[in-house]
Amino acid sequence: NTAKQGWQKRKSDVFKKSKLDPQENDKINAAIAAVKKSDRKVAGKEMTLPRGVTVRPSGKWQAQLYYAGKSRYIGVFESREDACYAYEVARQILVSCKEPKDGEVDVNINLARKAAFAGVRK
Repeated sequence: NTAKQGWQKRKSDVFKKSKLDPQENDKINAAIAAVKKSDRKVAGKEMTLPRGVTVRPSGKWQAQLYYAGKSRYIGVFESREDACYAYEVARQILVSCKEPKDGEVDVNINLARKAAFAGVRK
């Protein structure tokens, strides 16, 4: 029972408990479909690294983007491709959101994070 195992269990419990309503699920699926449709790989060349994707000292890749005046953390991923894909899905969600009103920024960011991880898992 190490601390890391405890965190992994809590993290999986959080993802199990966070049920998506049908409207959120539709937005996520639309964003994933849009990113898949506009796949940036051209003639076998690697996708250019988006501005918000960086490598961490651990060798894992982090995705973050700028939204509503601040840098917003999306998550850490095992591979460069996963981080790039998650960035694009999260960006697609946030682009589809209208100008955020008070209190909507956090809701939009959380939806973008859920979409990013859902996109990587599909």
